[in-house]
Amino acid sequence: MRFASAEGSPRGKALAAQILIAWGDGQHLLGGLLDRAGHDLDRYRAKLERKQAAGKLGAADAERLQRVNKSLSDLEGVERALRLVGNKHISDGMKLAEQVIAAAPSDYEGYRVAADFYHLREDWTSFDAMVKKIEALKPDSIGLLFLRAEAARDRDHDNAAAGKLFKEAVTRDPKFTRAQVALLVLQPDLNGAHTEYLKLKQINPNHQIVIWMGPVLERNYQDWEELYGRHVDELQDRATPSN
Repeated sequence: MRFASAEGSPRGKALAAQILIAWGDGQHLLGGLLDRAGHDLDRYRAKLERKQAAGKLGAADAERLQRVNKSLSDLEGVERALRLVGNKHISDGMKLAEQVIAAAPSDYEGYRVAADFYHLREDWTSFDAMVKKIEALKPDSIGLLFLRAEAARDRDHDNAAAGKLFKEAVTRDPKFTRAQVALLVLQPDLNGAHTEYLKLKQINPNHQIVIWMGPVLERNYQDWEELYGRHVDELQDRATPSN
């Protein structure tokens, strides 16, 4: 980000702005995922504590309860910290985007970053104006595809349409980390989230969601498999007709 902003050209500033906004958005998403994981862990802890109170907590469950307590302790306050730092990155990114638009009004890069910002603010009128600019300047942009996916998800509340667009974006650019993160966040259950998480980890093993969320998600998935995976496999075997 520092290199891009110091480079001096409108494109360099646009890249710095895009990094800042993506960084802040990623921190918001990570905070939301950690908060959601915290609620799931808290419910799981309550279940284990009920077993403990009934005197039915075995050694394996006692170890799980210890892990859950540590995870919840580690998560305390992190979501708010990420939200505050994310707000600062997004604000700084938009200031750079405004400079890019003023310096190069015919370049789509500034409008791309500004559209991202207006999406985060849920200012859909300004968002649509930026999208029209991008459609006129670069209609084949993968970034435009991503923006349409975000609008489908957050404005139209159509997760199915958003998922298709995010998948198309990742297909066109297999390194499109933000689109893969969006697919992870869209998953309604732990099994689906774990599948998309592994894809994200393959794209970027150093991504902040992989580093911070990964251990929690993997522990949750391991516990889910131990508790429910065998039962699910048995049900699937029964549902499969014999030859």
